[in-house]
Order: sequence, then structure tokens, then C-alpha cells
Amino acid sequence: MALQYNLIMESGIVVNAAYATITNIYTQHIQTRNIHNINVEVYNNLSSYNDGKPPVTTISISRAFDPNDTVSFNDLYTYLKTLPEFTGATDV
Repeated sequence: MALQYNLIMESGIVVNAAYATITNIYTQHIQTRNIHNINVEVYNNLSSYNDGKPPVTTISISRAFDPNDTVSFNDLYTYLKTLPEFTGATDV
């Protein structure tokens, strides 16, 4: 699973049909909070990903979670789509 969306970089460059995939998830327990740290690599497009080209950017996101909940990759992709960075993203 991955996401496809139009990435707007800080420089203002727009990457149409960017391909974003979760590459790493790790959890932390900080004081009384449980945190998922999610790393997302974003490629120019699906072809760039398939051809082994490097990502155009990597995005790191942290989110609190309930340790009693079961969280799947699908749940994390659904969560990403709620963030401003992934506005308009669709599942691919």
C-alpha cells in the first residue's frame, strides 16, 4: 500500500502524482504517552519508486496512540490522509 498525491515542497516545487510509502515505524513510551514515529519516503512517482530512484523527500511524523489498540499499516495510511501534508492523497 502507498499514497499518491500532489506534493508541494517548501521551495514551492510541486510534484504531481508523488508516491509516498511508509518505510519505518517505531514506538516510544515517553512519560505517560505512547508515540508512533512514522517515516514516509516520497518519490517523484510510482515509476521512480519501482526503478529504485531515491526519494525526493522523507517526512517524519509522530502520533500518540493507545497501547491497547491494534494498529495496522492501513490504519496508519488512513491517519496520514488526515494530515495537511497529505491533502488529497489516495490509496494506491
